[in-house]
Amino acid sequence: MEELSSYSPEEIILANLEELVERSAQIGEQERAHLRELAAEILSEYTDSASFLASLPEHRLPNFASEKGSPLPQSARLHRRVLLSMELRRLIPDPNTLRQEILFPVAEELSGYSYQRISYQKSPYADAAFQRFSELLEEPKATYAHSFHGACEDVYNGISEFCILPLESTSEGRLNSFSKLIEQYDIRIVATCDVCSGEDKLTRFALLRKSMTPLPHESGCPRYFEFSWECEANGEADSLLTAARLCGLRPDRAHLAPSREDPLRTRIHAVLPADEGDLLSFLLYLSMEASDFTSIGFYPHLTVARGQR
Repeated sequence: MEELSSYSPEEIILANLEELVERSAQIGEQERAHLRELAAEILSEYTDSASFLASLPEHRLPNFASEKGSPLPQSARLHRRVLLSMELRRLIPDPNTLRQEILFPVAEELSGYSYQRISYQKSPYADAAFQRFSELLEEPKATYAHSFHGACEDVYNGISEFCILPLESTSEGRLNSFSKLIEQYDIRIVATCDVCSGEDKLTRFALLRKSMTPLPHESGCPRYFEFSWECEANGEADSLLTAARLCGLRPDRAHLAPSREDPLRTRIHAVLPADEGDLLSFLLYLSMEASDFTSIGFYPHLTVARGQR
């Protein structure tokens, strides 16, 4: 047996740390196994996956607060809730059902006149956006509105299935007045595209309608999920973004601001990549931890269109 004195203090410390790493990995595996059992127990209360998904607004994830000993840190409890969401998602057999129930629960009823009709305020750049969005449709038809409000009203009143609005520009950033229109008329983004509006200048336009039912889109186009939520404090919004990152989703854009109705509350507006990470697990987490969130869009972002002067 080698003498203990043959090891330096640094080597002993490193060996102890290595042992802790191994023990942590074993504890992590045990934690995941228990969370898997908990997910199965939660789902066993429902006759099928659809009934569980229908109950999501009333179902909260456990807080994992300890009543004995030292309580888990908030970050560890958040991590457990995200892991539990992942285990629940794995036990739901049909991911399309999950996506359908959370994102597209209501199909839009259309008249023959409004079908694939797009209302927008005419301009060279909006015309370019119309041409680009028309490539996603079989029978696109244009209706020219007298204003952006008018285009939204056409969709709201069932005159047109879609409308086109500008969302942001390289010169002005996000165009908040149009975000307010989307909220006011309760419409959803189903596609976006950038239009060249001058040298090195782009304006992002959105195609919107009442439902988020996805359109056929070109392969290779990145897709995004966009949502907003009002909460009591910045910490809750930060936790939501941390949960997205734990699901492998790096927010493309995220903005925190005081609520328009209550300055003491925080409003988060986030855009997440839909083709990276584990969006379905995050949707489960979001539906249980922030059940009053608002879906703004689930959409492909098309390649650049060029406006004609």
